[in-house]
Amino acid sequence: MKTYTILSPFRDADGNHKPGDADIQLSDADAKELLEIDVIQELQSSVPTDSAERQSAIIETIGKLDTEDADLWLRDGKPDVGALVEILGWPVTAAERNAAWEVAKPAA
Repeated sequence: MKTYTILSPFRDADGNHKPGDADIQLSDADAKELLEIDVIQELQSSVPTDSAERQSAIIETIGKLDTEDADLWLRDGKPDVGALVEILGWPVTAAERNAAWEVAKPAA
């Protein structure tokens, strides 16, 4: 069994899964097709698995983003998940980004 992050919604014998859900564990056979169509991504050993560590890393990364680079930010002011993934080198869900943004965003 390996641990995977959900990139796109899918349904299996355990029910519906969507980005932002907890990481899942699958056998190589169960993961094969989902990996081929980019629905899941295997977590690498350097990826923090503890939610507090993940959030801390995301918050730190948000603080390093260039606020003048519009490509790194969404219209609503949140950082782009793709920008965070590119810097961190591991999958970040929108839910994780949103939780970190609540802590990291500048006071209004």
